[in-house]
Amino acid sequence: ICLSGLAFSEKMKSLFIRDGLTGLSNRNYIRQRLEEEFYRSRRYSHPLSLMMIDLDNFKSLNNRFGHSVGDHLLRYFSQVIADTIRPSDIAARYNGEEFLIILPETHKEEARAVAERLRTRIALCPFRVDSRKEEVLFTISIGVTTYPEYGQSAEELVALADSALHQAKKDCKDKVAVYMNN
Repeated sequence: ICLSGLAFSEKMKSLFIRDGLTGLSNRNYIRQRLEEEFYRSRRYSHPLSLMMIDLDNFKSLNNRFGHSVGDHLLRYFSQVIADTIRPSDIAARYNGEEFLIILPETHKEEARAVAERLRTRIALCPFRVDSRKEEVLFTISIGVTTYPEYGQSAEELVALADSALHQAKKDCKDKVAVYMNN
């Protein structure tokens, strides 16, 4: 009885911190973890990087192939993220087709390398639409920012990563943008 209660408790905890579709952390959980990681980084003078990722043209893919294929694409991309980042990194589905990744103890250059590795994996591995046996190439845009160079709060880091993401979406040559003061 104790073991089944423990298993139930773990399942309930998972429901509160995980996105039901992707299995990644959810928005509420990653916001909480970002506050904790930001505090730790500031206290111990360690770097902290953040990546905001968006699936380019997701809505048109969703409209073209249907919502079940869109859901499958989100699960596929979530698995690519999980396979690419370190166990100490924290990834979440942040909003629709946007994802947020916390990279503790990671400098700006290292974070950009992780972003490029993720972008390259997506570029080299087309997504297969099961029902049509059709491969779909899709791209992602990534915004990167790092504390302590930029941002003096967790909220500000999210805003700066989002700003860098918008810059990456505008620049069709390079889908990774690192936030820089203008």
